[in-house]
Amino acid sequence: MPLRLFLFILIFVCLSSTAFAWELKFASIEGLAEQKIGGYVLPRIYKRIGVDVEVLPMPGKRAQLAVEKGAVDGEVMRIYTYGGEVPNVVRVEPAYFYLDTTPYVKKGSGIQINAVDDLRNYRIAKVRGVKHTSNITAGMDRVYDLDSAEQVIKFLEYGRADVAIGNSLNLNYLLKEMKNEDVVAAGPPLARLPLYHYLTKKHSRKAAKVGKMISGMQQSGKLERLIQEAEYKIFQAPGEAHYKH
Repeated sequence: MPLRLFLFILIFVCLSSTAFAWELKFASIEGLAEQKIGGYVLPRIYKRIGVDVEVLPMPGKRAQLAVEKGAVDGEVMRIYTYGGEVPNVVRVEPAYFYLDTTPYVKKGSGIQINAVDDLRNYRIAKVRGVKHTSNITAGMDRVYDLDSAEQVIKFLEYGRADVAIGNSLNLNYLLKEMKNEDVVAAGPPLARLPLYHYLTKKHSRKAAKVGKMISGMQQSGKLERLIQEAEYKIFQAPGEAHYKH
């Protein structure tokens, strides 16, 4: 093969590879431990199919608005019902993580929450825009929406709410970071919900490929090892607000 022809083919291949390389931007809900885990795990799943991912933490409602307006390509993780509430998304199955919706109270309050209906008797604090806590408190009168889980804990401590609800992974992590021993779980989880990755509909053809990768990594044990790695790194070195891989 002539040298000029070889160089032309080499340049064409390099330019083609660059042209077809692409990056996706996913929203995540800022300040939540499970979302940080997703922000670590999901880019590494996509890396296995040759796609770069940028994760953009933001408040829950803003994340949903960004998806609805097409400003991002999807969300890192949401519960199952999110797919039925937001018309512009496609759920990637199977789920790749989960959360427990758990009630917390001030130690010594005497409050015990064993079922969702028990919450109706109390003032409830939760993070604004988080679907699983919004769903479980739907129709309840005394619900306070705050901007972060840390604010929820402080709101409870100051006596402005009787019960705080959230994901036990996230709240336990925060309580440890805050060295707070005055807030404790008030009962068993009220719900355990699988968490799914969502793509906007313009990327719907990619959902099956991503789902197949997740399923394969689950079966091989690689996903569990990756999640354990994420938990170790995040809990040992908290505070990262932006993930790009």
